Amino acid sequence: MSYIISINFFFMIIKVDIDQEECSQCGLCYNDECPEMFEEDKDGIAQVKEKHRVGGPEMGMVPPELVECVQKAIDACPTDAIIMYEADEDAKDTVVGY
Repeated sequence: MSYIISINFFFMIIKVDIDQEECSQCGLCYNDECPEMFEEDKDGIAQVKEKHRVGGPEMGMVPPELVECVQKAIDACPTDAIIMYEADEDAKDTVVGY
């Protein structure tokens, strides 16, 4: 007897957006919580590091190993300027961080 097993792998795509107009320039995200993902621009506003960007400096893809530190940055942000969300294959986005 033989079996054929089919496995479909689904890779979750996690994105992050920064509302740069709401950013208070406190530096918690890029100095303390997740400097691997965020950095300070020339005006002190948070932005996504270039290697993780998708589009402008306010948007990026979150590698699996950085999801936890991005969530810490979200939790620490005093203005709630950072959101993290899941983007599925059908481009329907679901917020996963607050």
